[in-house]
Amino acid sequence: KARTKLTWIVLGQAFCSGLFG
Repeated sequence: KARTKLTWIVLGQAFCSGLFG
């Protein structure tokens, strides 16, 4: 389920970008 993991990575980056960006 690499796609699911990749999705979480993208969501995590977007979340962090929203907090610190």
